[in-house]
Amino acid sequence: MKQVCINSQMNNFVTISDKDYVLKAITLYESLKSTQVQEFTLYLVCLDDETYTMANNISEKSLVPIPVSEIEEDNFEIRAIRHAPPSPEAISNGAARDRDPKYIQFCWALASYSCWYLLHRKKLEHVFYLDSDLYFYKDIQGIWDEIGSSSVGIVRHRIDYLPTSGEYNVGLVFFRNDYIGKRCCDWWKRMLLNPNNQYYAGYGQCGDQKYLELFVPIFGDDVCIIDDNVGHLAPWSATFHEYKDNKIIWENKEQELYFFHFAHFVPNVSERTYKTSYNDEWIWGPPEKANSKVGDLYDEYFSRTLSTLEKYEGLGLVS
Repeated sequence: MKQVCINSQMNNFVTISDKDYVLKAITLYESLKSTQVQEFTLYLVCLDDETYTMANNISEKSLVPIPVSEIEEDNFEIRAIRHAPPSPEAISNGAARDRDPKYIQFCWALASYSCWYLLHRKKLEHVFYLDSDLYFYKDIQGIWDEIGSSSVGIVRHRIDYLPTSGEYNVGLVFFRNDYIGKRCCDWWKRMLLNPNNQYYAGYGQCGDQKYLELFVPIFGDDVCIIDDNVGHLAPWSATFHEYKDNKIIWENKEQELYFFHFAHFVPNVSERTYKTSYNDEWIWGPPEKANSKVGDLYDEYFSRTLSTLEKYEGLGLVS
């Protein structure tokens, strides 16, 4: 039986943002402030000066901005990724979003490196990596309960398997600062710092994400799949769930909704509208059409986004 971990210490989160995503990152922060029982710190790795200035001006102890230059100065390898030839995946992604593929490759490397940096340099006892477009509805004690004594935690995509994206989603990844946690985090970091690694052909075609499939084969039972009791949604998984009252049903299990990964969410603040995809890319259809409750969640997230923008009016948050 899995040991239950009752967390009584500071919860440590890290996310990454540039000026184009900072509104999402601060909306994530606001959701943590409204749901977390224990004290927490959200470390925000700022990819540009504008983001660092905005985050720093919030001046709250639970939000700690880290300029990306601090991380780049820590190790020449992460700095070198900015100039390395991008992977075919980064080239394709960059063309679709009109962004520099080298920058995209660099951002992919930062998720693992930021976790490694906080564990090794800041000596944190643990870290949860979060994509900046997550939004939380519950305290993470239930996530701790599921992790138990495990050293690593990952979440499923909860869709029919796609070789291009893999079984697991990089939106939430957990590492404990113990032997296996540090080894796993270091392994993930090295895969991204060396795009020509031995696993690239099978696992490198989805940025940093498909490498998560190797966590269990390499690190075994110390890796927890955080899905038994923790409910979570994303635009790709909305049609794979049923909905009952305030719960979601996945694989015949009723679950509380802990977080929603609002990937590819595009708010239009001036017109008070939003889109749930960049260009109708969700192959199972618009997620907000899956169920009226999903549509309500999108409406709520947009409302919270506007509230965040209003709360921090004057900081220059962009939409």
